[in-house]
Amino acid sequence: MKRSLFIFMSILCVLFCNYVSCMQEVREVTVEERTVKYNFRMDGSAMDQRYHNLIEISPVDRKNFMTEDLKAVLAKESGVQVLNLSKCERLYDLPDLSMCKNLISIHLTGCEGLGTLPDFAECKSLLALYLAKCKKIGEKIVGAKLGFLRKLELKGLKSLKVLDISGCEFLSSISGFDECENLEKLNLHDCKYLSEVSSLEECKNLKRLDLSLCINLKSFPEGLGELPKLEFLSFMDSGIKFRGEKPVLSSREEVAAFFERHKVERTGGEAESLICALRLLKEKLLELARALVIKLSSVSLKKNES
Repeated sequence: MKRSLFIFMSILCVLFCNYVSCMQEVREVTVEERTVKYNFRMDGSAMDQRYHNLIEISPVDRKNFMTEDLKAVLAKESGVQVLNLSKCERLYDLPDLSMCKNLISIHLTGCEGLGTLPDFAECKSLLALYLAKCKKIGEKIVGAKLGFLRKLELKGLKSLKVLDISGCEFLSSISGFDECENLEKLNLHDCKYLSEVSSLEECKNLKRLDLSLCINLKSFPEGLGELPKLEFLSFMDSGIKFRGEKPVLSSREEVAAFFERHKVERTGGEAESLICALRLLKEKLLELARALVIKLSSVSLKKNES
C-alpha cells in the first residue's frame, strides 16, 4: 500500500513539475478595434541557464496576422526570445525589433508576402534566422530584364549562427556576410535565380553550406576555400560544375582535399572571374551552335519537300 502511494505521489510530482516548467496560454491584444490572439509559451525545461524560462510567441490566426498586429504583440511581450511567424502570408515587413533585446530565434518560413528586413544590430543575442520560401524577400532590382528579381543585404547579424534562405527563388544576389563572423550554417538551397553571393571570407566559423539547385550560380563565393571549419558543402544540381568531382562533400577532409585540387577556384578574385566568364562564353557558343543546327535542318527539310 505504501509503495503504491509513493508511486502515485511521484507521478503527481512529475506532472506538476512539467506544468510549472512549461506554461502555455492564449493571450490577446487590441489592434484598431480588432482582437488579435497569440500563443504565449514559457519553457523552463532547458538545461542551459541562458534559455531557462524560454518565451516563445506565435499567432493563433496566421493567415490574417499583419505587421500592425506584430507591433502590438511585441510592445506587450518585449522579453520574447523565440518569434514563430511561419506562414504569416499577410506579414509584409517586420517592425523595429530594437526593443526585443532577448531574441535568439526568428522563424519566417513561408511568409510569402514578406519583402523587407530590419537592421538587426540591436538584436545582439539573435542566433537563428529562418527565411525559407520568402519569395518576395529583398529589394526589387530596378532595370533588371526580369522585373521580379531581388537583392538582399544582411545587416547587423554579428551573433547569428544559423541562416536559412532556401527556396527564395527570386533572389538574384545576397550581400552583407562580412558582418556574419559567427555564422555556422548557411542554407541557400533552391535559390534558382541566385547568381551572386558576396565574399564569405569573414565567416571563419562556417561549418555547413548548401548551394544545391542554385542553377544560375556559376562559381563559389570568394574566400570559401579558406574557411578552416567548413565540413559540409553541397553544390548538387547547381550551376557550379567540376567534372569528375562529387557535388556533395561531407567532411572537413573532403572539403580541404577538393579545394587543394582546385586552387584557382579556391583563391577567388580575377582568376575565378575569368574562368566563370569563359564558362559562360562556352555555354553561349554551344547554344548558338545548337540553334544553327536546328536552323540548317529546317532549311534542308524545306528544300527536300519542295
